[in-house]
Amino acid sequence: MNKLVQFILTLFLIHCSVSDGQNKRLDSLWKVYNEAKQADTCRLNAIHKIAWTYTNTKPDTAILIAEKEKQLALEKKQVFYIAKAYNTIGYTCSNTGNYSKAIENLQTALKL
Repeated sequence: MNKLVQFILTLFLIHCSVSDGQNKRLDSLWKVYNEAKQADTCRLNAIHKIAWTYTNTKPDTAILIAEKEKQLALEKKQVFYIAKAYNTIGYTCSNTGNYSKAIENLQTALKL
């Protein structure tokens, strides 16, 4: 029984350390995105990584953040990041089973 408790405790500690590291990474990315003095490409890269982080775990959040990425990219005329936003939305829609929306977004990304 003692080994089982140790095993469960070890799994819990590993999970906590991974979650904590993930939160620190996301916090750093949000800081870059929210800092208007940063270069546009840095801000866009940060929000893209944030959106991509949520594609498999929180698809609705991933889509909302990718929409923010797309808006900023449109404002800054950064076609590469517009395409990346469409790609993220398409991939996320595919994961959730919304294949028609996935194809639509992925084709838009390819065109760009």
